[in-house]
Amino acid sequence: MKKIALVSTLLLAACGGSGSSSDEGIPPLPAANGEPIDVRYQPLGEDASIILDVQTQLAWQRCPKGMSWSNATSQCDGQAELLSWENANGFSQTHVLETGFRLPTAEELATLIYCSDRHVSAELIGSDTLTQSCGASAQSPAIKTVVFPAVEQRTYWSSSATPGSETKRGINFALGAVSNSNSVLSEYPVLLVREAEPQ
Repeated sequence: MKKIALVSTLLLAACGGSGSSSDEGIPPLPAANGEPIDVRYQPLGEDASIILDVQTQLAWQRCPKGMSWSNATSQCDGQAELLSWENANGFSQTHVLETGFRLPTAEELATLIYCSDRHVSAELIGSDTLTQSCGASAQSPAIKTVVFPAVEQRTYWSSSATPGSETKRGINFALGAVSNSNSVLSEYPVLLVREAEPQ
């Protein structure tokens, strides 16, 4: 836990409210807001609508695309948009140029998988391989719902292709596992991510 706290301090000093960015036009991440949630997840910005995972150095929008975060209720308002992979990827390619936020890879999205049956500390969240899934007794959706309360028991798109196939990968948060062989025409919600420091 001390290691995570140290990483959080260093990251926030580097990117929070710095007023600069390594990519022209992409704003820096906002400053920290309050204490980390479950040690690992640091809310950012006045409205706490962004979460910095201090272990992976990835910053996530707390609500799926189409919804907005309410700091007053600690919930997401609105309804998540369901997008085909092509529409999700197209939006991502445009949105990343303005905000730095984009569609995550399957590996990045999998870092949010929380298997309550075996992830006994914050450091273990998302540590399984893409071939594993949570046990039958684990909570579902398999994510820290106090951090991401609007994520449902369903598949969310990633930018990753299924190896050897024209289909795409997602993460199924009902099971806490990678979802392979999804048609690009299937419609799923998306969570957007960016690096703590724009690449």
